[in-house]
Amino acid sequence: ESTLWCHWLHVGTAEAKTGCRVLLVTPEPLVHAVQSHNQLSLLAAEFAQQYHRRVTCAQPPFAHWPDDLNVPFTQFDELVSSMSCAATRYIGLQALEHLDLDRKDKLVPRHSIRQSIHGRKTGGKTDKLRDEVVDGTSTVIIDSNGKALRIVAVVAIQLERDDGRIFAQLGKLTGGAAKA
Repeated sequence: ESTLWCHWLHVGTAEAKTGCRVLLVTPEPLVHAVQSHNQLSLLAAEFAQQYHRRVTCAQPPFAHWPDDLNVPFTQFDELVSSMSCAATRYIGLQALEHLDLDRKDKLVPRHSIRQSIHGRKTGGKTDKLRDEVVDGTSTVIIDSNGKALRIVAVVAIQLERDDGRIFAQLGKLTGGAAKA
């Protein structure tokens, strides 16, 4: 996959222990195919930038060196979660267009999904999830098995002074109401 997103030089040897076929994948047909679709072209460019950034940053002690089989932190969900809000919103809404979450994450025909997304089934999981995607709280992708994955960024931090005291949040003020 690396050759699709950045200039890649193979280093080493590969040896087949049994009969096999070699599949040659070149980036030119992909580039040609996405150029005619503006939104897809922008998404592919941003995806490529994120992928390239992961290739150039992958080094010990934080990650293994990239190789022909694995580039650390380049799974689809990992890359999508680091893309811009506009890109994750678009990807999430497209995923929701193809899923009906009220049917246990199975792929269903597009017309069925539009009914649930556009409010004909009010109060469902799909409506709440769509709101999260639109406001940037989360995004949704479809994995290789056709299942929906909800991606939410979570950051945990511990602030500690030199004397060992820590900063702690005891509650949260939301809409004028305190919640402990």
